[in-house]
Amino acid sequence: MAGYDIAIAACLMEWIDRNMPELRGTHGVRVRCCDRLPFQWLPGFMPAVCGITLWNTIYLKRAVCQIEPGDLASVELLLHELVHVGQFRRGPISFPLVYLVHLARFGYWNIPAEREARDRAEDLIKRYRQERPELS
Repeated sequence: MAGYDIAIAACLMEWIDRNMPELRGTHGVRVRCCDRLPFQWLPGFMPAVCGITLWNTIYLKRAVCQIEPGDLASVELLLHELVHVGQFRRGPISFPLVYLVHLARFGYWNIPAEREARDRAEDLIKRYRQERPELS
């Protein structure tokens, strides 16, 4: 996948390491900026999807590659994708298989892994906002 790695501010990565213990640290996580997401060529791929995670690599469309600690929307997107990193780490072989079965069975918005990622990212962004009142 053509693109380049992007750096995330150290203060944000430290906050994530403290608040997402299920990741067991963000070490080894790569965030890549690209023009096209992996699998974007597949029929039915939703154009609104702006990020996809495959194991320890998060791919973001170029339009959303700026992850700034003060931009709550970009931080929430990163948190959502990091939940997927955690899901891959819990089941590196089973997770992608179950995800695809659930995609076919329930549709994207109702995949349990997507619901978990949305809910967890929402909880985390609320905590982030509380701990960083200058962002509210």
